[in-house]
Amino acid sequence: MVAFRVIDPHGKVVGSRDIDSAEGAHAWFADSIADSTELGWRMEVDDDGRWAFFDDTGGIPLHPRQG
Repeated sequence: MVAFRVIDPHGKVVGSRDIDSAEGAHAWFADSIADSTELGWRMEVDDDGRWAFFDDTGGIPLHPRQG
């Protein structure tokens, strides 16, 4: 298991979880920000005691609005 954390656009850690796969981590990230349309969310992974970039919204909502 590897530790991941979700950080909001303002730099606040809003959740952390131990997850066993990158796919599972990405799904958890998407679910964690599902109610937000704000850009700038990111996820980090614990890499031997140091937090490292893993994924972000990159200016693109993970859940685009249907319309």
